[in-house]
Amino acid sequence: MTGTSGWMFIHEKYAEIDQGNGIRTIIPEGLTHFDSAATIREIISVMENGGGTISPPRTARHTLEIILGLLASQKHGNTRIDFPLDENTV
Repeated sequence: MTGTSGWMFIHEKYAEIDQGNGIRTIIPEGLTHFDSAATIREIISVMENGGGTISPPRTARHTLEIILGLLASQKHGNTRIDFPLDENTV
């Protein structure tokens, strides 16, 4: 993904980000769950034992906004979409 202040390339197990000050590699911590059943087990475990999830709700919200922005851009002829999204954008 390319933006006005840099780019991000997402690999299967890590991401590379460059915002003009060099490439930074991000490796998610504790990435062990890959399917819906594992996600449900994780949620049940957190509810019963406390703690946090691998992907906190705020992170999920940001991810969803990016996905909706990509879809809105495509819907409007691959135009630039500004964040945060306006409810009329999508």
